Amino acid sequence: MSAIEHIGKFTIDDFGRLVIPGKLRTLLNWELGSKIDMYYADGNTAILQLAKEESELTLCAVCEEADGTIMVKGVFICNDCVNNVAKFKTL
Repeated sequence: MSAIEHIGKFTIDDFGRLVIPGKLRTLLNWELGSKIDMYYADGNTAILQLAKEESELTLCAVCEEADGTIMVKGVFICNDCVNNVAKFKTL
C-alpha cells in the first residue's frame, strides 16, 4: 500500500453531500454511479470503499466473518475487529 496522499479540503453542501473529486475517483477506479460503502472508524475518521458484490465478499482475517469486511494493509478485517483494535489502541 502506498503513502497517504492529500487530495484537498472539501465542504459538505447544504444538502449533506460531499463531492468525491475526479482525481480521487480516477485513482480508485471508481466510475460515476458506483456504489460506495462508508465505515465509521473512530471520533473523526471515515473509510470509503467501493461496495462489493455479494459474490465478492471475503472473510475477516481475525474472526472469519464475512459481514462488512474492508481491506487494511492487504488484509480483510471486519468492522467489529477494526473497532476492537481501535479500543485496544486507546488502553
